[in-house]
Amino acid sequence: MIRRLACIALLSASGVAFSESTRPPVDPGLRLIASAGSMRFLVYTVCSPEHCWSEPYLEWFDLSGEDWRLLERRQLEELGYGTVVEAATWGWDEERPYLSVHIAPSHGGFEPHVVRIHPGEPGQYRLEPDAPGPDG
Repeated sequence: MIRRLACIALLSASGVAFSESTRPPVDPGLRLIASAGSMRFLVYTVCSPEHCWSEPYLEWFDLSGEDWRLLERRQLEELGYGTVVEAATWGWDEERPYLSVHIAPSHGGFEPHVVRIHPGEPGQYRLEPDAPGPDG
């Protein structure tokens, strides 16, 4: 009986170690992911002792092979320090995707509003600072 329990414990421990080692680590600062087709919007939370703010990125992928291949990753510095991304929703405008991003100040300075991001070719995007929300 003790030998059987020891074998089960050993197999369980090795299984846990194996499964943990095969998973990529997830950054604890990752707050939001929104994907549409070959694009992905990621938002990380960064904090100082006084404030937290968002650090958003837009990524473009090549989906033509078996695995996704990252083509370009851009930090959206316009929505960086002092801004908190509260939500993001993908939409379509004339067959082109856009991203409605709801932002608020991390410590005052502006009123919460929606910014629309129009991605283009990998690495290219255009910001529409005071865009209508997803309902118009």
